[in-house]
Amino acid sequence: MNIHQKFLSRVHEATRQKRLEWTRNGDGEFVASGRLSLVIRQIVPLVAGPTETIGPQAFEVLTANVVFTAWDGSECCSIIRSILAEAFPDWASQRDLIVERLEGAMALLV
Repeated sequence: MNIHQKFLSRVHEATRQKRLEWTRNGDGEFVASGRLSLVIRQIVPLVAGPTETIGPQAFEVLTANVVFTAWDGSECCSIIRSILAEAFPDWASQRDLIVERLEGAMALLV
């Protein structure tokens, strides 16, 4: 496990234990407060036309004078999605809906 994964895992645990409080600060920006200041920003592709099914391709994390990016499909990105699902009910609902839909699609493949 690299330092980014370790850090995000601790943020997830602190969020779960309510030691970090999260707020939305504008569209696609999430701010944690507590013993640590932390900002997570969504990186969403620019596309023409309807964007209902397009989610973030990456997240930018800013904390402790450090900035790093977690790209979709990476373990760090999965942890960030779990952090946001823990902090915001709509993220949890969206995650559950995606799982349900993909499991349904996989069932059609067997």
